[in-house]
Amino acid sequence: MNFYDYFTLTYHGKELDEQPLADAQGRPHSERVPYLASASWSGCRIIRHQRQEINLHFIGKWFPRANGPDSEYYSAQMLLLFKPWRSLPDLLHGFTNFAAAFSAFTSTADSNILRIIDNMQYFYECSDRAADRRDADDADLSGPATTQAGSEGWQ
Repeated sequence: MNFYDYFTLTYHGKELDEQPLADAQGRPHSERVPYLASASWSGCRIIRHQRQEINLHFIGKWFPRANGPDSEYYSAQMLLLFKPWRSLPDLLHGFTNFAAAFSAFTSTADSNILRIIDNMQYFYECSDRAADRRDADDADLSGPATTQAGSEGWQ
């Protein structure tokens, strides 16, 4: 499971001591997955129902641009988020840099992951179009080049 799915498909909860009874009334318990024995967490991860909607919000700066100046940083962040891993060397998977590892990852990634990655860049597309529109509006407002006072009859 990748980091993105970890937060979108599961949530932290309590382990149940008893097994649910077959004839119990009410909603059945969700599937629970205990943490690894080596983890310092108590409780378990609870698998969300497929119809349960969530709105995942990452705190902090927005993800870097895909076409930005630091492709290593971008590639590392996308791999951290979408590639299953337990230790950092797992992300490189034999490659010498994150950009090459990310390129190989995207060539075999699920279409849903690729869609999410593309949607992350939508922020920058909107921001760029807004900046272009603002620049065009500023150019329109400044009008044609001004001439010296008095040359067009202004006194």
